[in-house]
Amino acid sequence: MNRITFTIDAEDAMRAFERAPEVMRQHVDGALEVGAQYVAREARRRAPKWQSQLTNSIRAERAGLPAVFRFRNSSAQRMAAIQPLAWEVRTGVAYARYVEEGVRPMQPHPPGIANGLMEWVRSKFRPENDKELSRIAFAVAFAIQRRGIKPRPYMAPAMEASEARVRQMLRQSVQAGIAEVFGGR
Repeated sequence: MNRITFTIDAEDAMRAFERAPEVMRQHVDGALEVGAQYVAREARRRAPKWQSQLTNSIRAERAGLPAVFRFRNSSAQRMAAIQPLAWEVRTGVAYARYVEEGVRPMQPHPPGIANGLMEWVRSKFRPENDKELSRIAFAVAFAIQRRGIKPRPYMAPAMEASEARVRQMLRQSVQAGIAEVFGGR
């Protein structure tokens, strides 16, 4: 999983977090949301477009990860836990990983590929009944087993292309938070 990690260690920022953690959290979390939306837009732009099911399923959402901020100063280290400040960009289809990473020929069945394959076959071929769905899915699975699936990365390149912009947004949000906490200095 690719990540953009941003560490805030400027003395002014640490003092601002200590003085008004909620104000700083709002600024940083807002920038994270905008950054995640930016990455999602870039991933949608780069994703394969056939019937757009994969493309339309790409979303930015708040991650349920615990976040702990370490505040360092010359006398001691203090830890303060605040609400999670993490966002993630994800897809809503089971086959997204196989589009991104591909599948090598003659691999044993990757976990979860059956559900993703059925979903893909249903959207691409629109079979009339479950028997036809199974027949087509078996043929496609056999072809994948023999030939594999060529990777078509879209998420990793979107992250790489967006990283500098997201970091810039976060730096600006930290500066805006410091300005609000300390009255524009």
